[in-house]
Amino acid sequence: VSQMAIVIVISVYWSMDESHFERLWLSVVSGKNRTRVRDIWRGIEGGVGAYIRSEIGQSFLAAILLGVSYSIIGLPYPALLAVLGALMWLIPWLGAVLAMALPVIFGFAAGPVQGIIAGLVTLVILLALEIIVEPILFNRRRYNSLLVVLMLIALADAMGLIGVLVAPPLAAAVQIFFSNVLSQPEARPFPASKEKITTIKERLVALHERAEDMDVESPYVNSMLDRLDKLVAKAEDVLEQPQASMDEFSI
Repeated sequence: VSQMAIVIVISVYWSMDESHFERLWLSVVSGKNRTRVRDIWRGIEGGVGAYIRSEIGQSFLAAILLGVSYSIIGLPYPALLAVLGALMWLIPWLGAVLAMALPVIFGFAAGPVQGIIAGLVTLVILLALEIIVEPILFNRRRYNSLLVVLMLIALADAMGLIGVLVAPPLAAAVQIFFSNVLSQPEARPFPASKEKITTIKERLVALHERAEDMDVESPYVNSMLDRLDKLVAKAEDVLEQPQASMDEFSI
């Protein structure tokens, strides 16, 4: 419980100031690798985020649809069964079977026909979520099923139910990471020109003059101006070397 609480607190702080945290940890990466590391991180964040949003969205819809359906067919404790079914739906692969088990059991307790109807209703709703809703929120086909299976087996053995829940997003993160690391970065054309550099230098001089006129003594402002001076100087050097890499611009 304490570990889950820590994860939730960190997640909340990260969501509130994501860009600041990203800049903070990217500052420890060397300049020439910073762009690629940032692209890898954002790819992982996007893939894992899409998976989590998909699962939470499907679970929420499942709770609503199952609850309404169970109430209509007259199952006992429809809200409780719907919530339990929605939570079980979060479990990869086995979730659908577990989500169907309870309503079928309670349905058969009331009568065979009601048990069969409860099972069919649950199956139809879960299939609709899998076939219609999930492709909109998360493209599962992009990720290797074998990697998910291996990750699921390993984490289930090591961490139990938590490992089962964590395995799919972790597998997606691993695949995104290695696909980006193993791929060759594309050479990007240098967009600047001497005229643009001249314009930037003029604006930078104006910023220095304005800072002096306003008697700005902020270390942060002075540091930013110094970094801008260095970037402009590097830009001028790179313009004189056509084969230079764009990575030279990072400090």
